[in-house]
Amino acid sequence: MTSTLLVASRREATRSALLERQLRRYHPHVQGKVRALAMRHTRAADLAVSFPALLFALAVPRVGVASASALACVIDGRSLAGAAAAAGVALWLRKLPPEAFTSPITRLPDDELLRRQIANHLPQSPKLAPVLAEISSCGC
Repeated sequence: MTSTLLVASRREATRSALLERQLRRYHPHVQGKVRALAMRHTRAADLAVSFPALLFALAVPRVGVASASALACVIDGRSLAGAAAAAGVALWLRKLPPEAFTSPITRLPDDELLRRQIANHLPQSPKLAPVLAEISSCGC
């Protein structure tokens, strides 16, 4: 019979390994900032898997965005949509891999129709991250 502590320990080890893999995927120039933010709270760390763009935007905010209030939304357990709105991050960026983010994310259009349409045009391969980085930082 497997003890509950052993199962919990395995689950935590798996979670830590997944988190570490995700954090290593961020660009080396911003990895330290992203990692430092992820280590502040488990809910912030969970963003590395659930919404890499939001974790990046909180760690490397653009000028004029109060990332502290968005981080408070995350830590309080509010919806990702609410936290993304507070950080000024388009919700459709949730689909992008961590490799796509190298510089502060500019304000991008975000509405229900765009979210449905753009999902069909976003590549799933991290190999295309440099192209995605240009899109997310140009403000087009």
